[in-house]
Amino acid sequence: MLKSGVVRRGNPERLLCAMRAARRGEPVVVVGVGSSLAGINGGAVGAWQDRFSNLTYIDPLHRVTGDVFVPGWLLPIFDAIAPHRHRHPNSTLVNVAQPGSPLGVYRTCTRQLVPPRADVIVVDAAVIDEQRSNLENVLRRLLALQGAPAVILANFVRWCDPEVGPCDAHCQRMPQHVRLNSNRKMAANGSCYQQPYLNSSLARAARREAPLNELADHYDLPVLSARAAFSDAVARGLAGFDPRKLTSDSLHPLLCTLDDLERGGHGVCRGSLLLSSLVVSYVHSVFDAARSPHAHDGGGGASARPLPPLLWQPPRKQRRGDEIDQACFAW
Repeated sequence: MLKSGVVRRGNPERLLCAMRAARRGEPVVVVGVGSSLAGINGGAVGAWQDRFSNLTYIDPLHRVTGDVFVPGWLLPIFDAIAPHRHRHPNSTLVNVAQPGSPLGVYRTCTRQLVPPRADVIVVDAAVIDEQRSNLENVLRRLLALQGAPAVILANFVRWCDPEVGPCDAHCQRMPQHVRLNSNRKMAANGSCYQQPYLNSSLARAARREAPLNELADHYDLPVLSARAAFSDAVARGLAGFDPRKLTSDSLHPLLCTLDDLERGGHGVCRGSLLLSSLVVSYVHSVFDAARSPHAHDGGGGASARPLPPLLWQPPRKQRRGDEIDQACFAW
């Protein structure tokens, strides 16, 4: 199931470079980038967030400070990249998500939003629609950061977002929040997870992922898709895959506490753990493949390679004032 979620394996050299450094006891920085799925559900550790107090955090992450600990799906990914038994005291997971914002918010003032010395960046990119040239611009900026980070595209899915049903053709042309309000009852009573509504939601998700897959091919990046991994189990109604029991709104996992995790993470934590497992499984497979006697050592050369030419040219005229305000100050 998790293997089917690996849509693109990409070039693993940057990720391997970070993982090998972590296992040598060197400090590594893992970063979570995205919108509310990362910002609200990704998790954060206050003491680690404080190490990057120069960055722009917005609600709720600006309140994660000191001894505050928020469980979430990013934390097991950090543990997979920098295992605790090898971890340098200065290794850090920092969550810099911008809830409610498309990925293009990182297009300006990137260094005020993302640590320049990041080693691995996990990007939640497929939840909010964004212009494809903005997506590419952000990915190029992340790849060109000082730390030459590995970038992993983790594409999650809104299970109830159909183009058929109570939300008619006129509704479909309205802003996204209008669609979501019309789908709320369908998600609550479970009808949204029956056909034809589920297939319609999955088709919309696939279209949203399509430009990210093209970018991944162009820049040789890994792409992990919750839609590809879990849609069959959801459609078949398998136990443990009912979105009503995994999410609060067909997208965001149910919030779980540290006590829930210590009890094994079943129940309310399962939604977050499924998202984590998608990335953790890929990380482990990359490291295991590198240790295989048939693996060949790339020598870290991928970090030094120049970026390929632009895949898509941005519009000739782009409004900048509002974008700079939003990106630098999260207004």
